[in-house]
Amino acid sequence: MSIRSGFSAEAFKGISWRWRSPSQEATAYAALLDCAWTISPRVEGGTKREEQDFSDTAVLDIDGCEKLFGSPEKIAQDLKRVASEVGFETNVAVAGSPLAAVCAAQGFAGVTVIPAGKEGLRIGSLSLEALRIPFEFVETLKRWGIRTCAEFAALPEIAIVERLGQEGRHWWRLARGAEVHPLIAKELPSHFEETMDLDSPVDSLEPLLFVLNRLLEQLCSRLRMHILAIGEIKVTLTLERNDSGNKKPVFHIRTLRPPVPAQDSKFLLKLLQLDLDKHRPSSPVTAVRMLTIPVKARSQQLGLFMPLSPDPERLEITIARIQNTVGESRVGAPVLLDTLRPNAFQQNRFVLPEMKEKGSVAEKQTTAAMRIFARGLAMNGTSMCGHCIRKFNRKVAGNVKKRPRCIASTKTCERSVGSWKESTIEVHRAPFFVRI
Repeated sequence: MSIRSGFSAEAFKGISWRWRSPSQEATAYAALLDCAWTISPRVEGGTKREEQDFSDTAVLDIDGCEKLFGSPEKIAQDLKRVASEVGFETNVAVAGSPLAAVCAAQGFAGVTVIPAGKEGLRIGSLSLEALRIPFEFVETLKRWGIRTCAEFAALPEIAIVERLGQEGRHWWRLARGAEVHPLIAKELPSHFEETMDLDSPVDSLEPLLFVLNRLLEQLCSRLRMHILAIGEIKVTLTLERNDSGNKKPVFHIRTLRPPVPAQDSKFLLKLLQLDLDKHRPSSPVTAVRMLTIPVKARSQQLGLFMPLSPDPERLEITIARIQNTVGESRVGAPVLLDTLRPNAFQQNRFVLPEMKEKGSVAEKQTTAAMRIFARGLAMNGTSMCGHCIRKFNRKVAGNVKKRPRCIASTKTCERSVGSWKESTIEVHRAPFFVRI
């Protein structure tokens, strides 16, 4: 539809104007493929029209799926139901060849099941435009008095090739339902993504959470189709630039890793709310992109005599609230470091013991090792590893005022023990580990 100046506004009452969003079209088509993957692992993306830069068709092979999902009619109804749950209004067709099924889905509304060998008879009732034939071919055929696929299929093949070439022969065979096309299956996606371009910039957290909630619900719905959960989520906020001269986009990126694989959008939204409340974007948001890394859904069987642990989701929300109050680096679980320094530890993220991933068998195997002690060497007021102390002057008298540095690596000796300001004589035997 085209609108020119001088048209009255009443003629277009109820029509809303929206800009195209290629990123949202791509994510919508990915969701359509997810609906097809719920039935069959062999899914192919449909072809694009010449005037379109996107595809709106998915083709899947249901050969052998009758034992799992029932008759072809039931499979088609299930596909339509799953697509409607995601938000699509679809036409589903079942035929003996992929191209015949595509033509039937484009021409007939609702669910259509064509018996084997009846493709040409059923497709013949469609108009030429239903096959998405190029405009110049349609105009040529209409000048010949041909307006339906059945009339087109009744023409002789040699005459079609002589006048329209091999491309005309392709559309002629398609109108007869005899065109053969091998199905090339697509691979399952390694990540799932949802995108939304905002009509106007958002500068507060409440309306932004409304957008994030919608994207999270769509992602969780798509992951449940594959029986997967969210292992990592990355939110990219495109910010509005104050400098009109510089067109380079500015992003605000936040990455969250739930303690357990999650499928609950409300839990993930709460984590995002607490994180964005602590790390607010510096400028209004113009677009939101959400990318998730899928993992296997959590399955846990509790023992009869095992004590109950806190709910991982509620515990993670509590820890996030404490981090917003006291700081991220002050919340966690202390872990001792493998060093000779006394009381050396680092603070790691707290995870429930039963939620930790089980390591492989190779990681659990112990490694034999031999511990060899070097000859003890002493100095006034200090103790160093055997390598460093041999390189140092052994006749140093008095207290050591400066902390000695390792001559070999020009770094502070990590094998030192005790305080460097003590005047007592200490003897240190430096161990050397040899892996067998």
